[in-house]
Amino acid sequence: MQQLRTRDLLFGLIRLNDMNIKYISTSFIPNFSEHEMDSMRRMLRLDLPSFEFDPEYTQHIKNFHGGKPIDKFFKTETGKCLPIDRFLNYGDLDLLPERWQKDLNGNVVLALISDRLNIYLLPFAAVANGDFLCFDYKNGVPPTVVLWVQEFSEEDDPHIEPVAETFNQFMSGLKQNYQET
Repeated sequence: MQQLRTRDLLFGLIRLNDMNIKYISTSFIPNFSEHEMDSMRRMLRLDLPSFEFDPEYTQHIKNFHGGKPIDKFFKTETGKCLPIDRFLNYGDLDLLPERWQKDLNGNVVLALISDRLNIYLLPFAAVANGDFLCFDYKNGVPPTVVLWVQEFSEEDDPHIEPVAETFNQFMSGLKQNYQET
């Protein structure tokens, strides 16, 4: 096991499947709820009976619930470079103290934008410009990672841009600075 320096602990550096993931340590959302995640799973199985969350994502969200990554810049396959604002949370809505925390709950976000998605897209992170990173389950598990672009998405016609083949590949490609992407 890699030894972590004091500075790393302050910034929330954690090792997950050979990925160094840095977060602002005070950014995590309290009260992760298995019930909220199970509620999402049950709802998605109405359209996709064999739906399962990507196991890598499930491990990640439990460890870094709703966090703001330090290494936050990613690039789409078309070359667009954007920062993640924060990962969505699966907190119990009754226990989340702040309105913004409720607004960034995975179930709430899906309900708000579902008319401009399709049955294969599941938002998992908010991007600073109002777009969302989504899992695309069109080809099953593991899902690909895509950017859902709100400005060009219309009812039942989502505009998406490919980002990564897997969640692990996506996380491994995050950079701290725009220039590094």
